[in-house]
Amino acid sequence: MSMRLINPIVAGLMVSLALGASGCTHTDPASVVTPPPEGPFTNASPAQLTFNSGRDELPSFTQDGLGILYSFQVSNRTDRDRCVGLLPAEGGSRRFTLCESRRGFNDSTDNLAASALSSAGALLYVASTSRTNAQLPGTTRLTLSDTSEGASTRTLITMPVRAGSLLVDWLVDIRWIGPANFVALGQQFTVMPRCPGCAQRDTIFIPIAVVRGEITALGATLTPVLGTEGAVAYGLAAPGNDIVFRTNQVALQRVALEGGLPVVAIGVPPPETSLPPGATRMIVDHDCQGGKCAVLTITQIPSLSGPYFEREIYTLPASGGAASRFGFTSSLTSPRVWEAVRLSPDGSRAVVVTRAVNQVDLFLFTGLP
Repeated sequence: MSMRLINPIVAGLMVSLALGASGCTHTDPASVVTPPPEGPFTNASPAQLTFNSGRDELPSFTQDGLGILYSFQVSNRTDRDRCVGLLPAEGGSRRFTLCESRRGFNDSTDNLAASALSSAGALLYVASTSRTNAQLPGTTRLTLSDTSEGASTRTLITMPVRAGSLLVDWLVDIRWIGPANFVALGQQFTVMPRCPGCAQRDTIFIPIAVVRGEITALGATLTPVLGTEGAVAYGLAAPGNDIVFRTNQVALQRVALEGGLPVVAIGVPPPETSLPPGATRMIVDHDCQGGKCAVLTITQIPSLSGPYFEREIYTLPASGGAASRFGFTSSLTSPRVWEAVRLSPDGSRAVVVTRAVNQVDLFLFTGLP
């Protein structure tokens, strides 16, 4: 079955995006004081990559580091479709868009996400189709394609599927690790009330484990990575593409790609000054590439008028060590909330998912420490 591919990728994604050159520093508040100004700790301010009235999220760098894949809502559509887009790694106009545009799908919600593009041009993504406004997908597939005009697609897996003894409903954060091999985060989903007795219900994704995938002539197989059970996020770190994953909000663990007994690799990055009494700090998200990890933290600080929150992003060695902070924002000075971070393969850039009210966009940091 074919799927329409719009705006095919062109050779060489080296379209530059001018970045502001202003930087700033700050001192963490020791009590109830005016917080420092929002800003990064590099010589360039973060550049906004996407401008959409809907949600632009789930970013990932292509395997060669030349592009940024992401999932975006299609504006002005009542069916709430989501497409996959590809941006140059330094920002600019979208070079490739993949949407479910066949006429027979106009009455359904079609969600394309969790994409990964290999250096050879192979595109993996998850495609789900459901009734409009349904809370659970009707059909979910792991699909293999490429970025050529009119490319055909191949369904590798129809979910739910077994990964060893585990049942996987959904895959996120897919990453290529070889010509026919990939890694992803396996999840299950269910629907639960928003609160006890509430009529409104939300879709809940339940973490299962990191899984390894192998593409074969018959489709693809999934194998859980032993030791990563309950992982909510992961990254890949050298040597041997070790998995650095997280099951809680206080530490990152590390295990070999083949699985085994995990060890604690990184704790919550220390603040640059002592936290005030009653303050708490937790890990929100992380990513690792090669020898470097990026860690996004949130600190809740009590005050007389109620708690406020600071979000910071650090880089540090994947094996642990000194942390270098490159981003900061406070709920007292900015409505922007940082939700996720993804590193480029060389560790020099990071894409951050930001939310302000109901708008979710992508921002780009460069020149990371």
